[in-house]
Amino acid sequence: MNHQRLKILWLGFLCILILMAGCTRHIQVSINMQMQNPPEKKIGYKVLVVMPKEQAEQVILEKPGALSDNFSFEAGKSISVNLLNMMKTIFKEADFAHELPAGAAEYDYFILANYKKYNIEWGSTAFSAINMNVYIDYDLLNAKKVKVLSVATDGSSTWRRSGGEAVALINPFVSIGITKSALGEAWDRAVANSLSQWVTQLQGYFKNR
Repeated sequence: MNHQRLKILWLGFLCILILMAGCTRHIQVSINMQMQNPPEKKIGYKVLVVMPKEQAEQVILEKPGALSDNFSFEAGKSISVNLLNMMKTIFKEADFAHELPAGAAEYDYFILANYKKYNIEWGSTAFSAINMNVYIDYDLLNAKKVKVLSVATDGSSTWRRSGGEAVALINPFVSIGITKSALGEAWDRAVANSLSQWVTQLQGYFKNR
């Protein structure tokens, strides 16, 4: 009798794990990053930020472990919106499009963003440090659409789960949802790091002109 009861409990436990692993949780990522040390005077040009539609609208699905929830976040929106906002901070005027316009240019420069991939190293244990990398290439084209600057970035961030977050990964009965903020923060830091690399090179280019 006890053996049968244990078997039923174990089957019930497995069913719960399967149901839990099937959940998808949406992670909030920033679309309002603030530029550190914004320039006192904007660069007096009108620019167009260009990012392909499929990249700008890309949603990432991530699953940290076999028994964890699925996490989704709007990666493309995070990159495209924050990039545009930062270019508006730097330049006199900045607009956005999914492709280069045909014909004569009404812009002084074009900024092409190419989001290539991301990588997360979760670590071997629930208490391990977790590393995230976001790889984005940026090109600056002049009014004739000739490339004048190219920057390949590896935006990186590292964070460690708090004790409660680690427990959530170990114990399936504790909501793993509390890891959402950590994952979103790691993505934001990596994107911010990539944008910072680009902005540094971009400002250096115009400073030397």
